[in-house]
Amino acid sequence: MSLQGLNVLILVQPQTGASMGFGEAIANSVAQQGATYLILFARSGDKVQALAVEIQEQHPSSRIIREAVDNQSYEAVNATVQSSTKALGQIDILINNADLTLGAPARAFPTS
Repeated sequence: MSLQGLNVLILVQPQTGASMGFGEAIANSVAQQGATYLILFARSGDKVQALAVEIQEQHPSSRIIREAVDNQSYEAVNATVQSSTKALGQIDILINNADLTLGAPARAFPTS
């Protein structure tokens, strides 16, 4: 499947973000499939920056927006999505994957 020309937002909840684990694997796969823009959100600015550099080296045609954001905060995620869409236009694909953090409290996000 080709993702050429598509803008892909990768948000993995709540702990890992797009910088490691499932998020990292997804980001690498999406870049390999030719997505025009990857938008990577993660809690760790250093880790998401390192992943962006790694992907850019392996897939020079990929353009990457990376943001350190608290994925557990609706307000923070919403503000970051808004700034990303202003920069590149619409998001074509949202990958919103949940990881499991045992013992962590569940937090409700608004449904509207």
